[in-house]
Amino acid sequence: MRKGLFGTLPTFLAGAGLAFAEAAPPALPNVAAPVVAPATRITPTAKPAPVVVVPAPKGVADAEAAKAGSASGCGCLTDLGCDKPFRIWFNAEYLTWWIRDNPLPVPLISTGPLGTLPPGATPSSVVLGGGDPEAHLRYGGRFTLGAWLNESQTVGVEGSYFFLGRRSASRTVSSTGQPNAATLGFPFIDPTSTPPTEQFFGLAVPGIASDVSTVSIATFFQGAEANGIVNLKSSPNLRVGLLGGFRYLDLDERLSFINISPGIVPGIDNFNILDEFATRNQFYGGQLGLRADATSGRFFLNATGKIAIGSMHEEVDASGRFALTPGVGGPTIVTPGGFFTQPSNIGSHHRDRFAWVPEVTINVGANITSNISAFVGYNFLWLSDVVRPGDQFDRTVNLSQVGGPLVGPARPAVPFNESSFWAQGINFGLQFRY
Repeated sequence: MRKGLFGTLPTFLAGAGLAFAEAAPPALPNVAAPVVAPATRITPTAKPAPVVVVPAPKGVADAEAAKAGSASGCGCLTDLGCDKPFRIWFNAEYLTWWIRDNPLPVPLISTGPLGTLPPGATPSSVVLGGGDPEAHLRYGGRFTLGAWLNESQTVGVEGSYFFLGRRSASRTVSSTGQPNAATLGFPFIDPTSTPPTEQFFGLAVPGIASDVSTVSIATFFQGAEANGIVNLKSSPNLRVGLLGGFRYLDLDERLSFINISPGIVPGIDNFNILDEFATRNQFYGGQLGLRADATSGRFFLNATGKIAIGSMHEEVDASGRFALTPGVGGPTIVTPGGFFTQPSNIGSHHRDRFAWVPEVTINVGANITSNISAFVGYNFLWLSDVVRPGDQFDRTVNLSQVGGPLVGPARPAVPFNESSFWAQGINFGLQFRY
């Protein structure tokens, strides 16, 4: 058995060597193979597909243009540059304005002499009246509320109200009535003489009576308007809009002329005289205007120009009182009418006139936050025709009406003298947006 095992071993080894010989690849000669470059593939160039631009509707384009504006936040007094355009705005402003001086062309108090002046003569020295008393600075407020009516913000509405608070300006002249003091009184024209002559009614007479005369004028001015807004041009930094609507203005003034003239010796009568003229001008009309808003980063400029045309309702109320206390004793006698107000002109008088009202406003400011802006501006407002109380004095006075029937011409009358009026000044404001 061992002999058989050793006999098969050479046979097994020989078969294994033949198998390895068949699996191994034949040896190649040591010759370098040539390098062949790969073939280049040529691909034809494809033409780019055409780009078709579909324009957005105008309202959407305006809104997208506004959103593409400055990244500093909302523009002021507009929504220019807003990521989220606002729909409602509210302005609160503090006004520091001047108004046109109060006219008072008629001489109210002058120095003597007593009695009738020579023909053609005028009061020697006017100490009260005959000029324009200064109208001091006025303070007030203005409030504006507006809203856009559509998403594209091309149509909106806006309402506004302003006022200048009532303030009085006064001036006083006086004389003690002592021997060296001035003689003061009313210079007037007597229509009962032929021809009418200059007269002097004494109030403060040296050695007889003293006098304190004061004229005061109070003014209150207010107005309101309601407008529609239509945008004419919109871009990320500029908007121009057309305004149209209704306007109301109210100028209310009152002039009081008070004379207190007590006797300084026994037996002399005491006078207490009051003349009052109150005027009111109410304007009703339609208006048109343009508004432009420009922004640059956080800063902005806003300008508005408007003109209103309509009717001015003018009213003049004249009233007065003449109180005489006898120097010898007895009750005080009070009669209607002062000196420049008599039964011939006492009462309420009114009429309507055509008028026009232009206004210009310019504001500059900056955004505090995306919803709040602060600004300062200038405003000029002009009224073409108004009646003012100082213009309503008629110095032609028929004294026959004092305590008795009228004899002769019915004077004084209501002249309805007119003049223009303006108000201008600086405004400081805040705008809140939502």
